[in-house]
Amino acid sequence: MFIASIVCASLALCGAGYYAACLIASLRFAGEPKLETKHSPPVTILKPVKGADAESEACFRSHFGLDYPAYQLLFGLADKADPAVPIIEKLRSEFPKIDSQLVFCPQQLGANRKVSSLAQMLPSAHHELLLVNDSDIRVEQDYLRRVIAPLTDSSIGMVTCLYRGIAGATLGSRLETWNRCAWLNHTISPVIGCRATA
Repeated sequence: MFIASIVCASLALCGAGYYAACLIASLRFAGEPKLETKHSPPVTILKPVKGADAESEACFRSHFGLDYPAYQLLFGLADKADPAVPIIEKLRSEFPKIDSQLVFCPQQLGANRKVSSLAQMLPSAHHELLLVNDSDIRVEQDYLRRVIAPLTDSSIGMVTCLYRGIAGATLGSRLETWNRCAWLNHTISPVIGCRATA
């Protein structure tokens, strides 16, 4: 009984320590100055797409309205009959000044379909700087400026950006969104620079 009490107390302390670390990380992030830079190199956004849902048009549309001087949007689809195709075509005609393109990726290169699509999209990229994001990501107008800002530091060669989930109507969706936010977004900065080692 005594050993069980010690084990339970130890587990409780571990949990309390984890939440204390979460709180410290959140406070540190909230206190960090927002990165701002005039450095705006051209970027190609690689966006593998499969299927569409009620939010797809809003997600795609958010990428056509970015406040950034020069960027290219590549949508990669394996099937020309994909329901996302007419949505993307509609937005391309609505925003003709945005450099955007549908790239069909019919080959299956390896086991991972997303990576296969990325490999087939790459030859169509106009810019050296590449950004990859999923089809269900909705972004704000300053998205590219915020993600690219850390790259002004020459020791950073890659940046990753965690996202905040929006729950659907079901309990399962709400639990999944809560879990993602609790374990990831409150403990890690939303924009992380990966420093290159010499």
